[in-house]
Amino acid sequence: TWVGAVVGAIPPMMGWAAVTGNVGVGALVMGGVLFSWQMPHFLSLAYMMRNDYKAGGYVMMPGEAGSPELARATLASMRHCIYLEMLCAATPFLGMADTMFVAEATVLNGGFLYLAYQFHAHGASGNQGKTNAAARKLFLGSLLYLPLLLGFMVFHRCGSTGKIPAHPGATAGEPCTYLAASNMVSEKDSSGKSC
Repeated sequence: TWVGAVVGAIPPMMGWAAVTGNVGVGALVMGGVLFSWQMPHFLSLAYMMRNDYKAGGYVMMPGEAGSPELARATLASMRHCIYLEMLCAATPFLGMADTMFVAEATVLNGGFLYLAYQFHAHGASGNQGKTNAAARKLFLGSLLYLPLLLGFMVFHRCGSTGKIPAHPGATAGEPCTYLAASNMVSEKDSSGKSC
């Protein structure tokens, strides 16, 4: 889970580096978002599919409902939902997104944390059926969460003027690199060339 999450966190870091020309703090934030998102996403899936993993000879962190292994997995899911909020709250200070993004992300993160808490509470009660239902809701919520969060981040990047710093080391008034990249793609699209 942890190693796979690192591998899943690398593509947004590569994208950041391709657009900005560096692997700075922004790349680490993007990688951190993907890394932390994968914990509740995969741990809930691993719980739902635990018997299939077991039949295949794989040992997964989530155990049966009421077990200490499941408690450890559900607490990790909740902890990473909190990390997601911290990462999102840092984006205006890093010049990655405006404060409206933080407001929207806080609502998303609150909902994600609530689903993770339900997974934890039902798992601790030992009720297999309710734990399975809570794990399924968390997993499905994670599928909705990520595109919404990233969509909000794109929509609120660099503010509406594109003049706030887009990456660490940028100066106030420097054009947003995201907008410059977007303009380059738009120019190619309008000239009839495929990207």
